[in-house]
Amino acid sequence: EANRNFANKIWNASRFIMMNMPETGVKKVSADKLTDADKWILSKANKLTKLVTENLDKYEIGMAADKLYEFIWEEFCDWYIEMVKPRLYGEDDSKDAALYTLQKVLITALKLLHPYMPFVTEEIYTTLQPYVAEENPAESIMISKWPEYSEEFNFEESENEIEMIQLLDQCSKKSNYVEFMIHSSELMAGGSPLFSCDWEINRLYEEIESVFGYATSLGYEGIGITEYSKML
Repeated sequence: EANRNFANKIWNASRFIMMNMPETGVKKVSADKLTDADKWILSKANKLTKLVTENLDKYEIGMAADKLYEFIWEEFCDWYIEMVKPRLYGEDDSKDAALYTLQKVLITALKLLHPYMPFVTEEIYTTLQPYVAEENPAESIMISKWPEYSEEFNFEESENEIEMIQLLDQCSKKSNYVEFMIHSSELMAGGSPLFSCDWEINRLYEEIESVFGYATSLGYEGIGITEYSKML
């Protein structure tokens, strides 16, 4: 069931991307046109290529599969695609950069995933052909060039920026959970809380303070949940 859900996730993400592609396809954009979100996912895909290739060379099949699953489901689908959706309704350079990044990362992910899911990746790859921003793309994913790590797509600063937002998002969710637990513990029944959660509240607060302390060390002075929400 998990593999079926993963295949559906990839299929739906690919269909969404192709629905937004212009008939003429997309062209490569320069780095100065890319946003931090674009650079982040391109950099993550670039590093993923290196790690997965190393794993496969060492016959670490399971480790490579885990990395691909986490990247495609969590970082590409749940984060990047959701972040760029508003940009796809415009007609400026930001939209072009988003479309280029979407197809670039999708193609890379499909090639890396092909040894595990040959039929699904082949179908998506061939359907995506008219929109690919590559010179002389292969007719089949089976004979296409294997992705290679490139310093051109190494954007450490943008990675740090987006990953900080991800951490703060986690803190926001934990803060809401803490408020819920405090409220629940205050619901008295005969003078006693319905359940004791002091230890859990303290643990969550410690995690939240740790992340905000890390944010301050990176230059996000006085960061808090309110400030975080303005960054999104």
